[in-house]
Amino acid sequence: MSTAPTPVPRPEGNYNPLPPSPADLEARKEQLNRVILSLGTSLSPSSALCLRNLLSFQADPASISFPKAKLAGVLVLLHVDEQGELGVTLTTRSLRLRSHPGETALPGGGTRWLREANEEISLPLQPTSSLLHLTTLPAFTSRTLLIVIPSVYLLTTHPASTVLENLVPNPEEVDAIFQVKLREMLGLPPVVNPDESAEEASALRRSTRSNTQPAPPPPSSLLQHSYSDHIWLRSTLYRLHLFSSPSLPSPISGLTADILITVALLGYHGFTESEETGRVREKEVGVLGFERWAEGQLSWREIVEEGMRLKGFKGLLGVVRTDR
Repeated sequence: MSTAPTPVPRPEGNYNPLPPSPADLEARKEQLNRVILSLGTSLSPSSALCLRNLLSFQADPASISFPKAKLAGVLVLLHVDEQGELGVTLTTRSLRLRSHPGETALPGGGTRWLREANEEISLPLQPTSSLLHLTTLPAFTSRTLLIVIPSVYLLTTHPASTVLENLVPNPEEVDAIFQVKLREMLGLPPVVNPDESAEEASALRRSTRSNTQPAPPPPSSLLQHSYSDHIWLRSTLYRLHLFSSPSLPSPISGLTADILITVALLGYHGFTESEETGRVREKEVGVLGFERWAEGQLSWREIVEEGMRLKGFKGLLGVVRTDR
């Protein structure tokens, strides 16, 4: 892989969000602690840890400052489900749309994450205490070279079904609204107790990792993982992940899958790409049920920097390898 070139100077007109103040962070922590306390045993310990890890993460301001003209934002809306696990809300894009019709997406489109979600799926914005901002992730890049910044929120209303069941898709933009468990984006088989001992979890992972030893087919209610490798920026490989289930209105793939994998790794295991890339990838081997990266694949930071240099469409080329 070639050496990354010097970072591109970013012109005026950037999206430059101010980092949260210490007082704001403390207020968010206090609100999250109240939510966790109020849920009691309705929230699994691993879910509580996931929420605290997400709230503790603060992205480098340079990783989320980009020209507004090339920028989009997506909302990662988490909630606590009936099993005390974290779920995330997704949409199936309308077939009427010119870009990515029928594909699974996170709500959003601009950098007004909540307002966009209100317009797309009628997410109620009042009371404001019902939506807790946990963190904003470093930028990603779509296959059309749009810079995408995910912002993670927790729907604090409990039970969450009182809100989720009343979401209404905007027919001009959305064909369906659905939820999946965040933990399933790690690609591991379900366990009776999600807070089992590390030894039990490690043994389970060794016996079921995809692409090393075939596992029994999961029930239709679980997400089934597959991937294909494509040639993309700098003629390097990009691994396109796909999670499917007969119960889903559309499969979760590409950038949406990458964002949710990142959120799950950060929340449940505290892994981020702000660490040295090779070290992070080595760690991920023990906590994912699949190999996340293709050989020689660029990090998301490198992909974003390369995308900033290019103009126009730079779509994925032909499939090089697939596990399907």
